[in-house]
Amino acid sequence: MRLPTIVLSFSLMAASVAIAGCPGFPIPGQSPAPSDPTKQFNVDVEKQELNQLIDSESVRPYFDPSKLINDGVGIFASEDDGIDLLPRRWGRSYPKAVQGTGPRIVDQMAIDFRTDQHAILTAEATFSVTRSARFMADFAWQKRLVTKSYDEAAERTARFVKQGGQWRLVSLSPMTLGTQPAGKLSLDLVKLKVDGAPSLLLRSGQLLEASEAPMVKQGQAATVEVHATYSGTSSEQPPYYLFLSLPPGRDRLLLHDDGQGGDALAGDGVYSTSFHFPATTGIHHLVIDAVSSATFTDLGSNAYDASLWGISYLVQGGDAQ
Repeated sequence: MRLPTIVLSFSLMAASVAIAGCPGFPIPGQSPAPSDPTKQFNVDVEKQELNQLIDSESVRPYFDPSKLINDGVGIFASEDDGIDLLPRRWGRSYPKAVQGTGPRIVDQMAIDFRTDQHAILTAEATFSVTRSARFMADFAWQKRLVTKSYDEAAERTARFVKQGGQWRLVSLSPMTLGTQPAGKLSLDLVKLKVDGAPSLLLRSGQLLEASEAPMVKQGQAATVEVHATYSGTSSEQPPYYLFLSLPPGRDRLLLHDDGQGGDALAGDGVYSTSFHFPATTGIHHLVIDAVSSATFTDLGSNAYDASLWGISYLVQGGDAQ
């Protein structure tokens, strides 16, 4: 029996269009017929049309930060690492917004409209939103549940193209989440290596087209390498931990320090782990999660410092999860 194929991408929209061949997605080697390059456009009208697309059921989830984070207290998979100070379970949650009362997503975007020599209209949009969140951890060694409140900033860059009178989403960057104001911990580079495919090196804010997404099968092995930076001072060793959160149960794999090596990504601050893509079909998310040690050990204060990247992928033949 042929295994279903997964398209791994930071843009679920791009991935799903690439798989299904939906009308309107740019096809390599083809371009729309030229039109009058002096044609003007009304920004307000274009924003209204973009809002209809972004607010649609198929696109809105890509700009919902909570889709990338487990809501509530998740399960920590220690894999016998023997780190007694880490909580038994931990996760994050967000206040439940009243539907329809928040600002439009398009109003949370800084949009740069441009036309090329063929008068093709594009929109480079940076989505950003700051909201309140809570970190919750179940510390078995202290026999108590710790809750910490903080403000979280989410950001994602997108590119839209208008063809045939319709706006379409064509590429997305990773969704990044971090403390606001910015903490001392940041993620800089992520390298994904899927068995049998070229490595994919990604930076924050980098747009990923559907054609760049590696093709993998269910259960296929992969390795992720992450470069993190901690600019603060800490008496804790290590000063931070890195995890890979896997669906569908949201178990976390602890990334290990690679140490020194000859690879361009190797050295201090580089952590890696190997995993297999889940066999469940549908839309899921891998989450690279860097958390300061003080977040886990300083239980008497609101000390919280974390940085996250959301990685989305689609398994053919499944439904959105």
